[in-house]
Amino acid sequence: MSNIVSTELFVVLGPLTGGRVYPEVLPDDPVYPCIRYMTSTESQNTLCGPSTLSRIRYTIHVFSRTVADAILLVAQVQSAMRKFAYRNVPVGWADGYEPMVGKFYQSLDFEVWEREAI
Repeated sequence: MSNIVSTELFVVLGPLTGGRVYPEVLPDDPVYPCIRYMTSTESQNTLCGPSTLSRIRYTIHVFSRTVADAILLVAQVQSAMRKFAYRNVPVGWADGYEPMVGKFYQSLDFEVWEREAI
């Protein structure tokens, strides 16, 4: 995971939820709405061997108490990601409900391409 991209992602999304943006795991008894993001990185190869590019996939989960709140926050996340310092590509989204905590969520996927340090 790119620490620089993750730090900047927190800066971009933090204002939407009063700083309630968490990597990987939500805290116990979180305040809603909140955002959780997960990353995966895939190095790119060519026929000549490894390239210097990595594809970083961000999965952003928006959690809220109501569907309406989730839809509003998703629109804000999409707008913020369009202004994100790194070029990103929206890949897809999905709706969901977390029965363990009784909250609605929407999941958004974005890809960011980054040049690896050599």
